[in-house]
Formats: sequence, structure tokens, C-alpha cells
Amino acid sequence: MEEAMSADLTSRKVAYTSEARQPESFNPRFGPSTGVLHDNRKPELQQPVRVGVFLSGGPAPGGHNVISGLFDRLKEYHRDSVLIGFRGGLEGLFAKNYFEVTDDLLSVFRNSGGFDFLWSGRGKLTDDNIDICKQVVNELLLDGLVVVGGDGSNSVAAFLSEHFGKSLDCHCNVIGVPKTIDGDLMNEAIEVSFGFDTASRTYAELIGNLCTDCCSGQGVWHFIRVMGRTASHLTVEVALQTRPNLVYIGEEVEANNTSLRDIIKEIVEVVIERYKQGKEYGIIILSEGLIGFIAEIKVLLSEIQKILANNENEMDSDQLTENSKNLWFYLPEQIRVQLLSDREASGMVQVAKIATERLIMQLVMLEIRERNIPFNATHHYFGYEGRCAMPSNFDCNYCYNLGFTAATLIKMRRNGYIATVKHLENSPDMWTPCGVPFCRMMHMLDMANCTRVPQIIRQLVDLNGPIMKSSADSTVRAPPLNVGIAILSRQAPGMHNVIWGIFERVTEKGGKVFGFKCGTQGIVTKNYTILTAQDLLPFKNLGGADLLGRGREHVLLNHQARKQVLQNVSHLNLDALILIGSSLAMTEATYLAEYFEYKRAHCCVIGVPATASNNLTHELLETNIGFDTASKIYAGLVGNVLADAASMPKYWHFVRLMGKQASYEVLETALQTHPNVVIIAEEYGAAQKTIHDIVKDIADVVCKRAETNKHQSIM
Repeated sequence: MEEAMSADLTSRKVAYTSEARQPESFNPRFGPSTGVLHDNRKPELQQPVRVGVFLSGGPAPGGHNVISGLFDRLKEYHRDSVLIGFRGGLEGLFAKNYFEVTDDLLSVFRNSGGFDFLWSGRGKLTDDNIDICKQVVNELLLDGLVVVGGDGSNSVAAFLSEHFGKSLDCHCNVIGVPKTIDGDLMNEAIEVSFGFDTASRTYAELIGNLCTDCCSGQGVWHFIRVMGRTASHLTVEVALQTRPNLVYIGEEVEANNTSLRDIIKEIVEVVIERYKQGKEYGIIILSEGLIGFIAEIKVLLSEIQKILANNENEMDSDQLTENSKNLWFYLPEQIRVQLLSDREASGMVQVAKIATERLIMQLVMLEIRERNIPFNATHHYFGYEGRCAMPSNFDCNYCYNLGFTAATLIKMRRNGYIATVKHLENSPDMWTPCGVPFCRMMHMLDMANCTRVPQIIRQLVDLNGPIMKSSADSTVRAPPLNVGIAILSRQAPGMHNVIWGIFERVTEKGGKVFGFKCGTQGIVTKNYTILTAQDLLPFKNLGGADLLGRGREHVLLNHQARKQVLQNVSHLNLDALILIGSSLAMTEATYLAEYFEYKRAHCCVIGVPATASNNLTHELLETNIGFDTASKIYAGLVGNVLADAASMPKYWHFVRLMGKQASYEVLETALQTHPNVVIIAEEYGAAQKTIHDIVKDIADVVCKRAETNKHQSIM
């Protein structure tokens, strides 16, 4: 729960929730079911049922299907049953901000991501407002209240169930539903929280794209922080799916007492070793809560908090202990500023907001440059992209069954239970819906103010569990072509299928395909491989250009380079040279074709337009390879962020898309997602607008939306 209850209220909760209640199971069904569990303690409700529901905490894919399962089950019991949705989480309950859920309203949200049907919130339950909740549910004559949330929200649900259960004038039963993409709401009763499957797949796809991209370009190190709060479940799952070069798990760092300098040293050693192998690229994944697990960082944060508290928020580094002082000045200035500014009302540093990926990247960059080794790196944070993604088939089915289970528990007049589903490793028709008392999952936690509070505990990664066992990496063999192929520019989705098509056509005629490595460099230096079906097999229908690698230098505009290329293709007895790439690559192909024609060379030159920017235009050319895929990926990510913004209406998201000179990707993404503001470079350039004009246009939109109480958007 986000805020601790008073000692008086807490003691009452402990006395009540310690009652020995056992988990209950009933008839497993996929979708609506008539199977229920009967007992003699409380008779089932035979009349129409009135139930309220609200979403709490960060969004997670599948929340709308929880509401769908809940709604369908209630209507199955009695057509006059009513489902009340509270907008904005717990605050909606306090403010009586609700509406009746109907099939027409709900139909467009089924199987969709986000929490935008009801919105979400992070309300806090206190002694002052807990009676307001009872008053509202009594006024609405609710038989049940369903709370969809994580460990904190379900702890709130436990307190509400306790309070309602002890009140003689309240007949509302409270049921919780386990939700969090972080995966830390997991125990003997809960096999997995909903949203985790979708989020891990989303992040794995994005990181997999980066893996392919850096293997194709072979010149960038990517430092990636993955959302997950304190626990590293998402990081572990994503790493198992993508196989990066290095992964840092907070729990493992703490167990091994690894220092920040140890982490930097290990990364530097890996970078240098790969540099010696000619591999100036790689992927490093960091868990969101990593920095909070580093012992020396925890000591430093504790000392900073005390200094600021004693010095009226003024930092005095001389008051730090020697070790903490050395660490303080080891950190980049930008991170030191963030440690002093991003603090909670209590004075605690908001560790999750520290850009760990940027911190690690900057420290590694300083170490590498001192050794005069070329190092190009960039950083990413994957979080909001996964919270409101379209739910996976698993989460769609799982969430519907959770809602179905919650409705069944209310119909059975159970209070203080969390809806769960067992045997999720089986097909949905073999799942077993269950109800588990909150008290079986709650533990007493020692708070900073020396009080003890019952709370559902977040589960960290079990370092001794089977999931931490890694499997061996597979390797791809590159054995031995009349047609040569080279990729001259930045990779675009679909390039591998171009090579596949060429290979199929050439080899069916008995020819060979020569794949030149790293674009023009491979053509000039005669660095090639004769492609086989075995070579192509792992790359069919995959993005990137890592089968051959792409060129970085456009040397074919140089006469001497063209002369060398002619000698090489003549020596290899090539009939054709196919060049894949952007507008500049096609310009090179034109120069080379003209030179070959002038020299009456046997080899012809063919160009294939491939650029996600779609900036190679002609009346005979409808689109470029890669544009459709790239625009759909960007539209999907922007759509996820739009759903996130609508679910928790308090963020403005500024999104910059790749595209260099032409803005086709931006325009196509905007047409698919309809953001509030779109800045098209060509449009603003034609109007001769300045940076000041752009800022003013955005500010006008922000102010206009603020007038209608809309404090979220995307541009």
C-alpha cells in the first residue's frame, strides 16, 4: 500500500486478517461458466448483483479483459446485474466519479491494451478516507468491489475488506485481482500477474531489433534499462529471449556485493575484448532497480539524505565519509544533480528515476576513451512502451478468467480474497480458477517511522531458481556464388528477403551468389562469402542486415574505387552486381553502371531501393523497402504511449522519430495514431518558422488542453 495506516487501524487489521481461511477452487472453465462452489457458511446471492470495479497503479496489458470477464459473468448470473466503473482508481471511489458499464461501452475495449476505459490512479488509503469508501459503496448498494492492482493496491483491498467486514451496516465484499508487468506479485498462490507476458514480449522484440541492428551496423554499443521497479523479473525474461552480451540483475549484484566500479570494469573488459575481435558493438541490459542494490550507492544515498535533512536541503560533500565522498565525485555531474533533485516528499531519493543506463554508459565511455579505443554508444529506457501494448493471447485469456473468477467469488459472497488462476502452463480449458485470502499473502513490514504494517510483499528474483540457468548460444555457420550482392547503406526491414529472393532465383538456374561483406568495403577489398541455403535459413523473414553487414563509406563516387571494383568483379566472373540501399546508394550504383558500360564490362549493375525513410521517390517507384515495417513499428509504439497517456492522464510525451531529411515516417505514424501535435520539418521549413515558433505552437496546444482539464498528450 502506498501509505501506511495508523498504528491503531493497523492493529485492527492484523487481528482480523489472521483468521485461518483456506484457498478455494471451483469449476475451471474458459470463458463464462456455470460451475460454482457451494458451502454452508454464506448463501449465494440469488438476486441481481451490483459490483464496483476500479483500476489502480500503473497500466498493464489485459486490464480491459478483466472488466470484460467480470461484466459477462455478472450478466450471466442475472441480466439485471450492474457493474459500476470508478474512473481514476481509488480517487474515483472517493469522489463518486463513476458510470454504469454497458456492453456497448465495453465492446470497443475488449482484447485491447491500456487502462483508458476506466483510467487508473495511485490513491492512498488513510484513516480519514476509509469511511468515505464505505459510505460510497453503501450509497450505491454494492454487493462487491473489485480492485485491480499490484502489491500495494491489493494491500489496500485487504484493508478495505477488513473495514467493510467489521461494519454491520456494510455488505460489500472486496476482491483483488493481481496486476503488474513487473512480475513481483508472484507467490505460492499467484503463478504470475497479468501483463507480465505481454510486457516481456514487447521489450524482447524491441531489444531483439536492437540486437539485429547493432549486428548489422557493427559500430554501436546499446545500454538498455528495462522497467520493473525493484525486482528484475522482466530483465531476466527479456535477457533469456534476446541473449545480450551482458545483463546486470540487481538481486545478483547485491548477493555478490558488486560495486559500481566492478560493474564498469567488467563492461570495459568486454568492450576491449570484442574490439580485439573486430566487434565494436554489443548489447547491455540493466534492471530498473539496479542502482538500489549496489551497497556503496545505498550508503551514499543514506548519507545524502541525512546531510540534506540537517542542512536545509543544502548538500555539503565534506560531510560524507571517505568512501562515499570518493564515490560522489566518481559519479558524472549530471547524475549528482539528479540525486539531489529527484526526491520524494519524505526526502528519499527516487531511485527508479535515476537514468542508470546513462550513468553506466558515461562511466564506461570515460574509461574506454582513456585507452584511445573507438567507442560509440547510445542508451535506451524501455518502460511505457510495454505497459499499454496490445495484450498477448495468454494475457487476453488469463485476464478474462480473472474477471470471471472475481465475479464468481462475489456471487459466492466471499470477502477479502484475491482472484487467481492455477495451472497456467496448460491450455486455458485446463486452468483452475481459485480464490485465495489476502491474509495468506500478507506479512508484517517494518517501516521507516518504526511502525509495523501488514503488506503483500514484492517477490524478487530467486537467484537459485531454474529461470537463472542459462542455455548455450547457438552459432550460425557462414560457408560458400555469378551474381554479387552488397548492402551500401543503413539497414532497412526486408533486406534479408531481397537476398533470399535473389538466391532462390539464381541458384535454381545453377548459379552462385557472392555476398560482399560490409558494403562497398567488401567489394573493393574482395571480402565476400559464397552464400548457401544454410546461410540464409536463420535470416529469412528477419529484419536487419547482419547476414552481410552494411556499408559505412560511399566510396563508389571515387574513380579509383570504381576501377578496383571492375577488376574484382571481372576476376570473380560476375554477371551482375546488385546494390541494395538508400538514395545515395542508388547514386553510387548509377555511377558504377555508367563506368561499367563505358568499359564494356560483362557485369551489369542493378539497384534495389531500401530505406525506411522512404526518401527515394519516382513516378515508377511506389515505395521503398522497409518503410511499411518501420512506420508500423513506430505507430505501434506511439499508440502504446497514447494508451498509456490516456490511462494515467498526467504526462506529456515528446516523441522524435528517425527519418533524416524526409519526414515520411513521421507523417505516416501520425496518420495512423492521430497525436495532438505533429512537427513536420518540411512544413515548418517552408513556412520559415523558427524554434521559437515551434515552442509557441506546442505551448498553445498544452494550454488549450489544460482548459479542458486534459493534462496529457503526445507530440
